[in-house]
Amino acid sequence: MLDPRIQALLETAITSSCKLAIAVLFAERPALSLTAAEIAERVYRDRWSVEHALADLVRAGVLEERDGRYACAAHGETCQALRLLQECFADPLLRMELLQVLREIERYAPYQHDLPRHFWDSRAA
Repeated sequence: MLDPRIQALLETAITSSCKLAIAVLFAERPALSLTAAEIAERVYRDRWSVEHALADLVRAGVLEERDGRYACAAHGETCQALRLLQECFADPLLRMELLQVLREIERYAPYQHDLPRHFWDSRAA
């Protein structure tokens, strides 16, 4: 079972596989400060998708952007959730569960704003 903090992070901020790849990159190396092009190269994604994901992660408070460079947000709760995410991603069985939850979230992402909160609570059960 996924930690509720990871579940909340997936439901609110990390809603795509691209965002997950970026989050894991920064969770593994919290001191990184990279441009969008550098991140795209490291996560093997196209720059447009990465830029879109980065904008969402900045809005969600997971990353910070300064002078075109992105870094892990310094918020204690966010850093702790990212550490948990990285630990979960490192465990093969938990990674499978995490990816299954992410697939479910991606499937409903276009409708996420229209669904009531109790729907997302029922998905976690």
